[in-house]
Amino acid sequence: MPNVDGFEVILHLRGGAKPVKVLAMSGNPVDGYDAARTAKLFGASETMAKPFDAATFLQHVEMLLAHS
Repeated sequence: MPNVDGFEVILHLRGGAKPVKVLAMSGNPVDGYDAARTAKLFGASETMAKPFDAATFLQHVEMLLAHS
């Protein structure tokens, strides 16, 4: 999505009338900046660090769905 970062997407998704679960994926912290922590502050339900495999991704999705 041009001109929109992931944090803005989280705010948009979490600000709707119907609550949704948000799984944010980010790279490793660079120069002390931790995007995963920031995503949680913006309302992400869960975060994952890249790289990850399909099994790890599915675990996170299943966990979010189980807590719906």
